[in-house]
Amino acid sequence: MFERAGVCYPAPRMQTVAELKLAADARLFAGGFEDALRLYLQLIEVQPLNLDARLRVADALLALGEVQRAAVVYTRLAQYATNAGYPLRALCALKILGALEPGLASLVRGVGELYGRDSARLGRGARRSLPSESDPLPAGSRGPLTERAQLVIDAERIAGDYAHKDALFPDKLMPLVLLSQLDADGLSHVFEACALVRVRPGAVIVEQGSTARDMYVVARGSVRVERTSSEGKKHALAVLREGAVFGELSLLSGAPRSAAVLAVGDCDLLTLSLASLQDADEAQLQLKRAVATFAHERMLAHVMANSTLFAALGPAQRVDLIKRFVEVEVPAGTEVVRQADPGQGAYVVLRGQVAVSKSEGERSVEVARLGPGELFGEISLLSGKGATASVHTTEDSTLLFLAKAYFDRLLEALPDLREELEMLADRRSRASATMLAAQGQEDESFEVEVLL
Repeated sequence: MFERAGVCYPAPRMQTVAELKLAADARLFAGGFEDALRLYLQLIEVQPLNLDARLRVADALLALGEVQRAAVVYTRLAQYATNAGYPLRALCALKILGALEPGLASLVRGVGELYGRDSARLGRGARRSLPSESDPLPAGSRGPLTERAQLVIDAERIAGDYAHKDALFPDKLMPLVLLSQLDADGLSHVFEACALVRVRPGAVIVEQGSTARDMYVVARGSVRVERTSSEGKKHALAVLREGAVFGELSLLSGAPRSAAVLAVGDCDLLTLSLASLQDADEAQLQLKRAVATFAHERMLAHVMANSTLFAALGPAQRVDLIKRFVEVEVPAGTEVVRQADPGQGAYVVLRGQVAVSKSEGERSVEVARLGPGELFGEISLLSGKGATASVHTTEDSTLLFLAKAYFDRLLEALPDLREELEMLADRRSRASATMLAAQGQEDESFEVEVLL
C-alpha cells in the first residue's frame, strides 16, 4: 500500500523488474520519495547488484533530507563501481557527493588513476553483466513496510552493503572509450572538470543546429540520435548506450550540431568543455589529441560502412585498402578535379562536402553535392578518359585519395567492383538528367554524365 495525504492506495501489480523500476521512478519523479525508496529497496532485494537501484536509493534519501545517509550510499557505490568496472556510474555518484562535500575530490582522482592509459589494472578483461530488467519478480516480493524512521536506517544499510557472493572485482579493467587514451593525471583532471547532467525520459539533450563546445559521455541509460531533414522529416540515426561518446567534434571546432540527441529513459551524462580545463594545459592537450583520433576513427568507420568502394570488401580487405589511401585536408573553395583533366585517382569524402559541376562553353551547372562516405573520380579511371565534371569543396573538408595504380589493382582483384561502380555511374547520370530537366536546364547539345 502507498500512503499519500492520509489516504492509502493499493500498490500496482508488477510482474517484471522493468515494471517495478518504472513504478519506482514514477514515484520519485512525482515527489513520492518515501514510496520510491520502498520500491527501490524491493529492487535491491530481487537484484542485489542492481547499481541503478542503489543509486536511486541514495537519490531518494537525499530528497528526504537524509544527507549523511545518502552520502554513505553514494560513497560505497562509487567505491564498488570503480573496482568492478563501472567507472562512469562511480563518477555519477562522486559528482553528486562533490556537490554535498567538496573535499571529496580525491575520490575522483582515484578513478582517473585506475582508468588512465598507464594503469597496471587496465587491459583486456571482462566485467560482470548488470542484472536484466526483463527478469520476473518472485512471487510475494514487496518493499519494506517499516515506518519512515526505521526505513531510512535500513535503506542506508541495505544499499551500502556489497557483501554479496557475486560482488567480485575483475583482475583487469576494460578501458573507457576515448578517455583511457589519457594518462592518469590527465584523466583525473578531466574527471574533475566534467559536470554531471541528469535528464528525464524524452528530454532534449542536444538540439540540431545548435552551437556549443561540449562533449558528452553516456554514464547511465541511453540516448537516441535523430536528424530532421530540410523537409521536416525525422530520421533515427542511432541509440547510444553507457560509455558512448557524442559531440566530440563540437568540442574541437564549435561546429553546429548535425543531429539532435534525446534521452530514451532517465539517464546521466558527463559533459566536458575545453574551457573547463583551462588550468590544466597538459590534460587539455591530451584530450584534444584523443578526441581528434577518436573522431577520425569514427569517420573512417562510417566511410568504410557506407562507401560503395568498400561495400564489396570483407573486413580485413577494408582495413588493408584504407591503408592505401592518402588523407588530404582541403580548404573550402578548392578545385579538387577539373573537367577534362586526366584522372589521377579516386576520392572518398571523409569529412565535409564537395560540389560537382558540369560545364559546356560559358555555362556551368551544379549537378550534385557529395558528403562523407561518397566517392568521386572513379568514372574517368574506369573510362580512361578525362574527367567529365569538375569538383570543388564547399567547406573545409578531409578527403581520402587512392592513386590510380592502386585503384586499377583493386579492379583487377575484384571484377564485381567494376560492375558495381559502373551501375553507380549510371544511376547518378539518370538522376542528374532528371534534376536538370526539372530545372528547365536540359539541352540536347549539353551531354550529361554525372560525376567523373
